[in-house]
Amino acid sequence: MQKAKEFAIDVQVPPGECEFTGGWLDRFKACHGIVCKIISIEANSVDSTSDDYQNWQVDETAIFFKALLDKTLEFSAKPCHSGKTNKKHLTELVCANMSGTEKMPLHVLGRSKNPRCFKHVKKLPVVYNANKKVWMTSIKFTEWVPNVDEQYMMKGRKITIIVDNCPAHPEVKNLTALTLVLPPNMTSVLQPMDQGII
Repeated sequence: MQKAKEFAIDVQVPPGECEFTGGWLDRFKACHGIVCKIISIEANSVDSTSDDYQNWQVDETAIFFKALLDKTLEFSAKPCHSGKTNKKHLTELVCANMSGTEKMPLHVLGRSKNPRCFKHVKKLPVVYNANKKVWMTSIKFTEWVPNVDEQYMMKGRKITIIVDNCPAHPEVKNLTALTLVLPPNMTSVLQPMDQGII
């Protein structure tokens, strides 16, 4: 804001024509795409000699559908309390090509095999599966990958999917249309799913 005031004086903007307030600064940042980011420590250990993969990405995220907000506006003198955070959640596996023009159907994991809310539902817009912990496991992942491989084999296409190397993403062998790439320490560089899509 101070620098903007100096520039205004240099280019002889008449006094009072521009006010360099906090609102002006917010609009300036929005206009020029300036955002506050968390500095990724993982990026320091990236191998810059690795190939630049340009195909598909896959990652999971949890949806805490019963969780309340953990922040609110309140007068400073008043106490601000809440009950325990509700940990009920679903997990969704998201997979798309690097440009976002093609997306696989969401793969959603819930707790119940046949939830009551699905009673009269004939078709879901997602692939639904269940396990007790409601997290992606290596078993569920190794069930998902061959299904995707078969779909793309039938389409006559070959794709590369970049997967982060967590224990829930083991190597899957005997694939025809898919190549799974699990590079270590590459999430911060190659994982657009972590950079805002999810």
